[in-house]
Amino acid sequence: MADRREFIGALLALGLTGCRRGGLPIQPPSQEPAPPAKLPSPTLPSASPGLLPATHPEEVQPPARSPRPDMLTGIRRIKPPGPELIEVAGRSPARMVRAGLAAIGGMRLFVDRGSRVVITPNFAWARPAGTGITTLPELVREVILMCQEAGAREIICLDNTTDPVPRAYRINGAEEAVAGTRCRLFSPSSAEQYVCVGDFERGKLHATRLSWQAVPQALLRCDVLISMPVFKHHREVHVTGAIKKLMGCIWRREIYHRVNLEGCIAELGSILRPTLVVTDALRILASNGPDGPGRVIQPGRVLVGTDPVLADAHACGYLSVDPGKVGYLVQAARLGAGSPERAESRTERIGVRG
Repeated sequence: MADRREFIGALLALGLTGCRRGGLPIQPPSQEPAPPAKLPSPTLPSASPGLLPATHPEEVQPPARSPRPDMLTGIRRIKPPGPELIEVAGRSPARMVRAGLAAIGGMRLFVDRGSRVVITPNFAWARPAGTGITTLPELVREVILMCQEAGAREIICLDNTTDPVPRAYRINGAEEAVAGTRCRLFSPSSAEQYVCVGDFERGKLHATRLSWQAVPQALLRCDVLISMPVFKHHREVHVTGAIKKLMGCIWRREIYHRVNLEGCIAELGSILRPTLVVTDALRILASNGPDGPGRVIQPGRVLVGTDPVLADAHACGYLSVDPGKVGYLVQAARLGAGSPERAESRTERIGVRG
């Protein structure tokens, strides 16, 4: 942990954390050690053989590369003592998510005192809550409050928005979700807020043909990553869930669409695996996703789990989609992001009154 903090201190000293277009600045920890004097200067990554060359239009100016190959290994992966997925039926999002967390082991199983937490809901679009396009603010707020109650040191609510900030955050309720809490709302929108990490080089999924991958620097020092998608239809890859939602945590995600969308999503899910998944399946956009407008259905469910593949495969049933036909889910399972096997024995269903 100490060497990770020293590296973050060095990045901060180099001025790589300045927030420009949208988002609040991430402040360094109050007791961050001084940066090492001889840290090598960040360099631009070169392309690997057979991948996109560094002169490719999408790769001319990538963010600086991390000097370490394993910067994401600090994100916790915790196996609960019982079921790995809780499906909660009810009407109150706040009560439902609390019941789901209690059934899986409680928030303190994942977040202890002093933890740094990154929550990534689907706040990408300037669409009102309840349209099935963005995660319900009430659900996000309750997760934030539970993280505070568990003693989290830092909580960041992060999504690289598609629509402009702050308009998106005002319309979709993101500002409402964090109001009065200790959580900071953040949309990393410039290269200086990202760093290329070597973790993806272990994936060996050369079909993606990407020679680098960059994530927000906030992820480099987080202990807990919580994916909070709204489950919905997606016109290109069938569905959006906990794994697809992680595209809000990368730089230049449009490259995925131009290269190999399903392969890139699968690799992303296998490397940037969340500690916890909380899926909003209360109201679902059933057509013309991800941005709508379209037909909306109301399963009235919240999913709480630790296996993103299992959670997404389970949610496919709400849209009558065969998860075996969702290419990125199949590939993500093959790469170790999770498993849809033995789903019934790993899933518990509960109901909440009121």
